[in-house]
Amino acid sequence: MRVRILLIASVLGCCAMLPVGPAFARSPGGYPGTVEARVHYIYRAQQLVVLEDGTVLRASSPRQLDRLHEGDTVRVQFVSSAGQKRIERIETPPR
Repeated sequence: MRVRILLIASVLGCCAMLPVGPAFARSPGGYPGTVEARVHYIYRAQQLVVLEDGTVLRASSPRQLDRLHEGDTVRVQFVSSAGQKRIERIETPPR
């Protein structure tokens, strides 16, 4: 009887943790991602970069866009949060 109660309590405890697991796995600033593509357009006033694959990225600082030109191939590390992708790091790979 005691083993059965312990087993039921353990199963219920594990089931209660299932919906909470993804919340703990998520980083506090959003979901990280990486993309490599060619720059289609740069909106410097709004600090936006549009890639040829349609990805829209927001720069957190205007300095991130200083050496960036349309047509450059870039590798971008970003954080996706609230439907926006914020640039964490942007670099042009060697040609």
